[in-house]
Amino acid sequence: MVSTAAPSHPRTLNWAQLYLCVALTSTANLLLELSLTRIFSVVFYYHFAFLAISIALFGLGAGGVFSYVVAEWKGSLFLKLGRLSALNSALVVLALGAVVWQREELTNARLAVVYFATALPFFLSGTILSLAISTGLERIDRVYFFDLIGAAGGCLLLVPLLGAAGGPNTTIVSAMLFAAAAAVWHNMGGSGVGRVFSVALSLALLGLIFINVFTSILDVRYARASSSATRCSCAGTIFPASRSRPRRTPARRRFSSTPTLRPPSPISILRS
Repeated sequence: MVSTAAPSHPRTLNWAQLYLCVALTSTANLLLELSLTRIFSVVFYYHFAFLAISIALFGLGAGGVFSYVVAEWKGSLFLKLGRLSALNSALVVLALGAVVWQREELTNARLAVVYFATALPFFLSGTILSLAISTGLERIDRVYFFDLIGAAGGCLLLVPLLGAAGGPNTTIVSAMLFAAAAAVWHNMGGSGVGRVFSVALSLALLGLIFINVFTSILDVRYARASSSATRCSCAGTIFPASRSRPRRTPARRRFSSTPTLRPPSPISILRS
């Protein structure tokens, strides 16, 4: 959904930076959504992996509606987008913590908390993308092109990031991309303080990834499908050991040593 409200932005628009922000936001969206499917398959039962798609659609749609409200706020549009994007990077980390720190049995209340906590980053992303596209209506074809390029880039980055850093750290990478987009938005709005803060936030998230690699602060503690509450890393093979393939029984053990009693055939009955 694209907001048609007239946002307040300068007449001279830096199109290259706008394209970059749209691409970074789309890349972060796809990375976040796909990494959540991997984490949900461990924290919850495997069929809950598709819940991330529902969460993304709900958040993006609601954010598109909320963009009408943000467009009426006073101030520069690009500064508002920069603040929303920086806030979104922090919400991604909080949403990740709400998912991976699940320790008890899943209830409807806990599921609702996880659902709405993980929907908040998509909510703000929908608001940002809607306002950005409405700003670039003069070149909507190019804006949409970079939106698709960013989404494709997120899909391509997913597999190598999961193999190198694991599911939770891939989610933090998406938060870094939101912070990088915030720095560009603040640069377009002419805010040096906001630009410096966004760059510092992106570097802090990069440091969090390195810390998480060695300390596993944001890593899955409880695998729902396992028989006991044991820590399960999302790096490499994401599925717990309890989901491994069952061992096949050798052919000689499949049959019982007790002979099978068969009913007599009609020919034997006639002969008797």
